[in-house]
Amino acid sequence: EDINECELMTTDNMTSFTNDTSSPLAIQPCSDEAVCLNTAGSYMCTCTANFTGDGFNCTLITCPDLLPPENGSIVDQDSSVFGITVFECDEGFEGNGSLIAVCLQTGVHDVTMPSCQDIDECGEKLDNCEQNCTNTEGSFTCTCDEGFMLETDGASCTEEVDPCDTDNGGCSHICESDEEHAVCSCPPDMVLLEDKMTCEGLCNIENGGCEEGCDVEDGLVKCSCNDGFSLQEDGKTCEDIDECGEDTDGCDGDCENFNGGFQCSCEKGYNLNGDGKACDDVDECELDNGGCRQVCMNFPGTYICECDDDNLCKEGWMMDVETRKCYRMRAP
Repeated sequence: EDINECELMTTDNMTSFTNDTSSPLAIQPCSDEAVCLNTAGSYMCTCTANFTGDGFNCTLITCPDLLPPENGSIVDQDSSVFGITVFECDEGFEGNGSLIAVCLQTGVHDVTMPSCQDIDECGEKLDNCEQNCTNTEGSFTCTCDEGFMLETDGASCTEEVDPCDTDNGGCSHICESDEEHAVCSCPPDMVLLEDKMTCEGLCNIENGGCEEGCDVEDGLVKCSCNDGFSLQEDGKTCEDIDECGEDTDGCDGDCENFNGGFQCSCEKGYNLNGDGKACDDVDECELDNGGCRQVCMNFPGTYICECDDDNLCKEGWMMDVETRKCYRMRAP
């Protein structure tokens, strides 16, 4: 009599059978995910729906995970049998075909991965441009006709107004318009301050870095020094010229240097000329005959009295024997 192995698999008698194929009692149980069909002298195991295998070993049927399309993403993914994968396209793109894929019992999806294509907002009149629309990948841009400028909303157009026409654009000197903005600049001898509107002379800002004189030539600061000073190698600082030490004073007599100049002086018997440099002899004989009683003889820087009389000086004067000069006597 035929043994119904399928019934035995559902009873406790299963322990009396063995998986040893050499034993007459050998029997292999069906998988928990399979059904057993008894046959004459044997039995057959078949995997249930959504499972695959030889009946003794059954595994769940799944579909391979799908990748998100270019310019899109996966919102939800279920790779089990009859599971649904939902795709979504990025803003500015639309699906070319179905955006839903179903996993079939065969282990494949009912549709291939969809694609996302650009939406031509301009061609489909989906834009909000007031004048001109240009389609771009995933979006669009608005532009305006010549003589108009785009507003901050990126869609509206208003007639252009040169910002330099009103109060020179706020610029103190040169104003040039850069689309809707005023751009200030300065003449070559000036510089634009931090407010980007006001120009100031290069020499008016810390004297251009010069210690004394400051001028601007070809847009560059040129420093100079006052008379009696020389410009140093740094092109900014000034140092006193020692005219006496450099023998450029031109003094006939002595020379005394001071900051920014020099002073000439003469020895006794000479007066400084009006040119401030030459020394002119003093003719002592012209003033009261040099104090001489008779003859006064002038010499460069000095003079002498001459006569045969021992008393060479007139009344009230006395002679220095060594110098032969007359000096006024002090009152007693």
